[in-house]
Amino acid sequence: MVSWKQSVLVFSIAAFGVAVPFFHSSPALAVPAPSVLPVSWELDFENHLPERLVMFSDKGERQVFWYMRYKVTNNTKQDQLFTPEFQLITNTGQIIDAGVDANNKPLPPAIFDKIKALYRNNLMESPIEVLGRLKQGDDNAKESVAIFAGVDFGARKFRIVTTGLYGETKQVQNPLTNKPEVLRKALVLDFDVPGEANGIPPAPTLVDKSFVMK
Repeated sequence: MVSWKQSVLVFSIAAFGVAVPFFHSSPALAVPAPSVLPVSWELDFENHLPERLVMFSDKGERQVFWYMRYKVTNNTKQDQLFTPEFQLITNTGQIIDAGVDANNKPLPPAIFDKIKALYRNNLMESPIEVLGRLKQGDDNAKESVAIFAGVDFGARKFRIVTTGLYGETKQVQNPLTNKPEVLRKALVLDFDVPGEANGIPPAPTLVDKSFVMK
């Protein structure tokens, strides 16, 4: 079941061609948009395009993962606690949290190790190692990766929603519980994902970048 905290994202995946109203636009669930100008601290976030990784289990089973490499820099003039959350939504209706499998169990470290080895990047930290205090300045920038498992092979559009990059928050009333909820500014990246042709891995393209309160 989709939670209210998910459904308050005020953009529709109708653009993805999905009939189920995951992102609700009902007035009862209306939430404020982020401020046009920054009103709190904001980290600098640079991302690569999503990439696909194919691995094989000990039993020889083919496993497919998608991942997005990124770099985050703190130029806010004070140290910040960096605890990002990444969520991938597909045009086929999937909602996938980074770092866990379909049973919400942590992904094996071997997946990150493989990605790090591919790029021979000693500065890349695992999704667990990167969490915590982010010191100020370029010299203290951190590099890591968001990894998604179980993505539908037929998905042709990805939407990656990232929280934890901005300090802006707004309080709204949860219409289901009548209790206050705190929403946080989130980065939204939309990608087109072509199908695989002649064994060539699909190469997504960025088609939109926006912000919402989540």
